[in-house]
Amino acid sequence: MDFVYILAQVFAIIACVFYTISVQCKKRKTILLLFIIGNIIGAIGLLLLKAYVGALIQIVFGIETFINYILEIKKKKNTPTLVVIYIGLSVLVSIVAFKSIVDFIPLVCAVLHTITIIQEKERRIRYTNLISLILWVPYYIAFFAWANLACTLCIIVSNAISIFRYDFKKWVWHIIKEYAIIKYVRRKRMEYLDLYDENKQLTGEKIVRGKGKPIVPENNYINIVMIFIQNSEGKFLFQVTSKNKGNEIATTGGHVKSGQTSREAILCEVKEELGLDISNENVRMINSYIFGIAFMDVYYLKKDINKNNLILQEEEVDSVEWLSIDEVERLIIQGKLRKGNIKAFESVLSYLENNE
Repeated sequence: MDFVYILAQVFAIIACVFYTISVQCKKRKTILLLFIIGNIIGAIGLLLLKAYVGALIQIVFGIETFINYILEIKKKKNTPTLVVIYIGLSVLVSIVAFKSIVDFIPLVCAVLHTITIIQEKERRIRYTNLISLILWVPYYIAFFAWANLACTLCIIVSNAISIFRYDFKKWVWHIIKEYAIIKYVRRKRMEYLDLYDENKQLTGEKIVRGKGKPIVPENNYINIVMIFIQNSEGKFLFQVTSKNKGNEIATTGGHVKSGQTSREAILCEVKEELGLDISNENVRMINSYIFGIAFMDVYYLKKDINKNNLILQEEEVDSVEWLSIDEVERLIIQGKLRKGNIKAFESVLSYLENNE
């Protein structure tokens, strides 16, 4: 057993350490970084064993993963062109270094690796990586790369454990939790709220709206709507919330329930809180922005309303009043206007100034 062979096994073991740690990481950026280091060290080990196709594919892996790591840092996504280049480069390397039928294995692994690193969800990285790892087993056996084989088996076990830790266990817990929530919702008649990503796209996930401030997962948002109704005198309709809502001075608004559109939600809130049907009115959304855990959709309506004819929702609203712009600004200075309404009111003033 010569020195080069032993050295190749040492490199394989070192690469194994980085791979094993990588699949236990939770964040995509960390997974990719450790992949890069593992790819480089693994490629050196395969070169020493004269497994040239595997080594070159590992180098291609490293380059692909490095590009994806940079894109992750800059919060950019892969383009279809990049994906085609990745796969094309892997095919080219396989053709150039092809010697036997076993050299097809790194090519298949290369395609799987490309699929792995372009995944945005960490769980998908773990799934596709596991398949790729299993395919490397016969390749290492063919080249008597026993250290690589042993290390790959260790990484497969580690990958399987990470799937259990982050995905399977979470999936089981999610089912249990959903079952408990459904029973609780049925009993308490609580509401679901849809979750949105930073681009205001539905994620497909939901949370239950309970008492108090909703608990929203990191990088997710709920949707809240509010409306500013202005009469012909230039005054705005504000309400004093009920005692159980804190007796705050605020405009009409609320959460967008699961399955609702933003517009449907604001029409519903006005109907529930004020007993007013504005479905046929010229209700305009004038702004939408992130405020804390929510996308705040701001609506505006010009309408004269007799406040004495309104049917107030006792659980939500104590009273309503028409307030001038000066009066509202005074409330803001005094800290008496609900904080979530301040930026929204300012956007209304800006809208009116630009559209007069």
